Amino acid sequence: RAAACDEAIARFTKSWDAWAAPQVAAVERAVREHLAAGRYSEAIGALRKVPDSWRSPAAEPRLDALQKDWEEAVARDAERRPESQSRGLLDDMRERRAEGWRKVRAEPAEAMQLRDGAALFSGSGRGRLPTPGPGHGPLALRLTWRGKAPVDAAWRLNVGGVEFVLRADAAELAGQPLLRNEDGAFGLALVRRGDGLVLMARGRSGPLFQPVSGEPVLSWSLGTAEVEATLGRR
Repeated sequence: RAAACDEAIARFTKSWDAWAAPQVAAVERAVREHLAAGRYSEAIGALRKVPDSWRSPAAEPRLDALQKDWEEAVARDAERRPESQSRGLLDDMRERRAEGWRKVRAEPAEAMQLRDGAALFSGSGRGRLPTPGPGHGPLALRLTWRGKAPVDAAWRLNVGGVEFVLRADAAELAGQPLLRNEDGAFGLALVRRGDGLVLMARGRSGPLFQPVSGEPVLSWSLGTAEVEATLGRR
């Protein structure tokens, strides 16, 4: 039965990716046209209009890449033209991210600090993420190491016994190794589908689509390194 379930999930994921691909391609074209013309408000507006149904396991990294391109373009423009609206757009994005992290209950509190809208984890600690409710978009996580991580360092997210683990040189979801994003970070999304939740990530052998239930629990032991995490990309 487990094998049959895995095959059904694989077929569904493949179909979802194929269906979402042309929709996301159209968003990519629109966003890149806006960026090339310096229309940064329109670019981020196009990204925020993407519905959850388009955010398949293969589509999410493409949307993340667009988000990163937008941030870099706006940051360059804000530095080049301090009087432009770009600084306000960037500050608004960082505030949106910080708002999500402020709902996280971390123990000890000093082991998770906010910086430019991202969470910076250090030392050892535990915490809980808010669960996306009906009608809410995905909780998309992007994680990168800051400093050299010890070999036994790990940052974990556990939802009902299904675990994502970021290690010093790799990451895995439910024991399956993951691919890095183009920028070297690892990505993970917690998505509500109907009455349930799904963890999605890019596995080395293909997209991973893991049904889960329960409250997302964080734990970390990082030694002298730190993990920077962004939450709610758009």
